[in-house]
Amino acid sequence: MSEQVKFLYRSTFVLRRLGNLLADCFIMELLSLGRWLFLVGYIFQRIKKVSRLVFLLLILYTGVFYPIYGGDIPRSAWPKSWFDAPKTASELDINSFYQSPMLDAEVLDGKLPPVVERLPVDPIVVEGVNGVGSYGGTAQLFYAGEQLLNVPEGPLRVGPALQLTLPNFARNVEYRNGSRTLTINLREGHRWSDGHLITSNDFEFWFKHVLMDKRLTPVVEARFKGAQIEVHDEYSFSYHFPDPQPLFLKFLAHSGWRVSLPAHFMKRFHPDFIPVEQLEKEAAEQGLQDWRTYFQVVNNT
Repeated sequence: MSEQVKFLYRSTFVLRRLGNLLADCFIMELLSLGRWLFLVGYIFQRIKKVSRLVFLLLILYTGVFYPIYGGDIPRSAWPKSWFDAPKTASELDINSFYQSPMLDAEVLDGKLPPVVERLPVDPIVVEGVNGVGSYGGTAQLFYAGEQLLNVPEGPLRVGPALQLTLPNFARNVEYRNGSRTLTINLREGHRWSDGHLITSNDFEFWFKHVLMDKRLTPVVEARFKGAQIEVHDEYSFSYHFPDPQPLFLKFLAHSGWRVSLPAHFMKRFHPDFIPVEQLEKEAAEQGLQDWRTYFQVVNNT
């Protein structure tokens, strides 16, 4: 076999391997973009009607690489204020607040407190993408799309392009000790759905009685191994890590809703506060396996 033939054979083999890898990796592009040519190529490649090399060329032709190399949404598509820490009502000279008209009757009947009493102290203000919105209308959602209307939130949030880490119901955060200590200062007045204030105790409860309770969390995720929490006051607390955790802020921005629970409510279903015999009895009455299942069901309801 000549050197030219050997080279061509090796090159073809490498390209086929690459085409096979891309076939597996870019199936998610198929799901998100729905490109019919990519679908046809993937099906035929899998039933061996076209070579992996041809499928590689098909991918290049259909432009599947576009979202990676040229598909960023331009910064100008979002309001400029979305790239900065949100301003508060007092900073914008806002002193009047309104609610959906559908809630007016409940306030008049005393079922809800006035809107100013339901808001945090000096709430943050988020600029609407198309200005100030209006009440009403119909939302058409896909499966599980209700989360678009009731988005879980945490102390931090991500920026529009998922690159920035911005304050949310944390007023500010501060790293110390070489990123081994992270102090979080919460905004005052944020509330759970039942009106109780969100405080440092809610973060401490989840950390000590859920995350670090082997009965509920047999294996602690790596970022929390050896960590401790310290409550300074009602609205300030710190995480202490054995090793530097500079990316913990990213975790809080993307998944910060996970690290707190309404302690005033969930203590009622935890054996550190209620006799386990009582919880097991209540679990059985609900047709549940044990108090752990009982706790999780209540938490997810």
